[in-house]
Amino acid sequence: MNRIKFEHLHAFMSDLLVGYGFPERQSSVIADVLVTADFRGVLSHGCSRMATYYVPLIKEGIINTTTEPILLQSSSFYDLYDANKGSGMYTSYVAIQKLMQKVRKSGFAIGSVTNSTHFGMAGYYSLMVAREGLIGITFTNGAPAVVAPGGDSPFLGTNAISIGIPKLDEQPVLIDVALSSSSLGELLHASEEGRQIPREWCSTALTNVLGLHSNQIDPDIPFKQRAINPLGAGSPSTERKGFLISLLFELSVSLIFGGDFSFSQRVGEASHFFIVINPFVLEKECVFHSKLETLIQRIKQYNVMEGYPDLRVPGENGHTRELMNRMEGIMLSVNTINALIEIAQQVNVRTPEEFQLTGNRSAPIPPDGLSTFVGADGTRVP
Repeated sequence: MNRIKFEHLHAFMSDLLVGYGFPERQSSVIADVLVTADFRGVLSHGCSRMATYYVPLIKEGIINTTTEPILLQSSSFYDLYDANKGSGMYTSYVAIQKLMQKVRKSGFAIGSVTNSTHFGMAGYYSLMVAREGLIGITFTNGAPAVVAPGGDSPFLGTNAISIGIPKLDEQPVLIDVALSSSSLGELLHASEEGRQIPREWCSTALTNVLGLHSNQIDPDIPFKQRAINPLGAGSPSTERKGFLISLLFELSVSLIFGGDFSFSQRVGEASHFFIVINPFVLEKECVFHSKLETLIQRIKQYNVMEGYPDLRVPGENGHTRELMNRMEGIMLSVNTINALIEIAQQVNVRTPEEFQLTGNRSAPIPPDGLSTFVGADGTRVP
């Protein structure tokens, strides 16, 4: 199996998205979000999700490929978009571009996107901003998948947050985390690789009902039932704190910035909001970078006990992987390539020459749209 270059994979994914109904300008943006995730090592939100998640949502009509985002409200520092059930990736990209224009004058800008769909890797948008010398903060929610402490049903989405901060060496600090023990994408990726997960990732109610006592369990269990524990799982006290942190951002996305609550959204639907800051409005540029460098050196010099990984600057691993993969190309898994070939054949899109396989193990695509997994409420879930 050969490595595939960024531009070749991007061109293929763009063609594939056009094949499934997206306009070319939207397809190029969506492809960039997915391919960038893979090249930075975030495989749970990369091209493999096209086959297992986005195509089923398109076929089911949850993602509308032909709509354009609508700007509902706008001021010198705020924009509110209706994604019109189109791609969350494309609408978020449009929103970020407009906010970066505003912030050059105002120093601070906020954007909100409602009536949207899954927008891929949250860190993509914060990274966009940081690479322009600005601070970018991204929040999103989604359909319920996180069970409240002591609860027996999902209440919140996995609700991700990311922040990108510019550095002088063009390698932004990037923090990108789901506000839950695991994202759904992480569970799916573990399942595809045949890996088990810590039992604490799964809701306590579900592990009790199923009588699961081993430290490692099948990731399909919390994935099928959308029953993930909050951050801090394993201790009632820390689990409650993790849930409240996620609830705080749920309130921000939904109550303050006009989005929808997680519990009012279907699988695949989402609301997002973005904050863009010009850090040099309140702080001199030289002082800002000096302070940031002090923090970075403190992180690098910090000692950890034996058995723990070194403390690293957030985003450093992803940047290193992206540089290496852009030079050498990325090697996708056999399952991912087979799945992409299958959905490409459905819309007569030619696959890259690098998609040379050994074996025929493929990830089956449900013929009727959404995944055949059945959730706790009897509905199919991706």
